[in-house]
Amino acid sequence: MTPQLQREETPEEIAHHQVCTLHIGEEQFALPLIDIVEVTSSVQLRAYPLSPAHIGGLLQYRGEVVAAVCLRTLLGMAHSCRPESSVILTGTRGLFALLVDNIGEVLSVLPASFEPIPATVDSQRQALMAGTYKLEHGLLSLLDAKRLEPAVLRSHSTPGHRST
Repeated sequence: MTPQLQREETPEEIAHHQVCTLHIGEEQFALPLIDIVEVTSSVQLRAYPLSPAHIGGLLQYRGEVVAAVCLRTLLGMAHSCRPESSVILTGTRGLFALLVDNIGEVLSVLPASFEPIPATVDSQRQALMAGTYKLEHGLLSLLDAKRLEPAVLRSHSTPGHRST
């Protein structure tokens, strides 16, 4: 019997198993750490008239103006006028921000604990998720950064614009 060599994970594979937790109200979500450019703790939004409802405004990030997607609105939750934090992500068309109530912690999760989205999750949330991780204290919903991009959301959203 020959011993099987175990392949070591590359840094990219390990990063996929690290997530940053985000809080919206009492709910906790996560994004893969590899998708995150930076986390900011103060958010100064500028109004973006006639934008879709899920765009919370525009913000400046290192000299670039980026669209800020309001996760609360996407999840169908009561709108918060003042998000505490934002997560800067890279999309196919450049940077964008995700507005959240609070940033949690970075967790290392086991690949074996990843599961498909439960059937009990409503379709609005399913459209934003990649799956769930089973943790000791419950499930952690993993958001799919590609599905949160403003251009992707615009192509899947129903008509409705902000009037101011």
